[in-house]
Amino acid sequence: MGEDLYKYLIVFGSSMLKFFVGMAFGTGFKLPFLVTTGLVVFGMMASVILFTSILGKYFHQWVLNTFFKNRKLFTKHNRKKIAIWKKYGLFGVAFLTPPLF
Repeated sequence: MGEDLYKYLIVFGSSMLKFFVGMAFGTGFKLPFLVTTGLVVFGMMASVILFTSILGKYFHQWVLNTFFKNRKLFTKHNRKKIAIWKKYGLFGVAFLTPPLF
């Protein structure tokens, strides 16, 4: 029982990094296809939840502190964006974006 749990944890953990590695371990351990597929899917979803909700805010803060240190807030370009937003709203910005770009 403990050895099977060890195999399941290896497949789950390796699929958190790359899903095809989890599939390779699952077939290498000769686990049933549905069990391997389930562990790989849950491993991938666990990594998505871990990296987006838990580690995402720390990564975002690091990026802001590293790359956007001395950014001016009130520039001519930013004032123009705000004026367009206040004048036309969300619908106007969505309408004007394709012709401008």
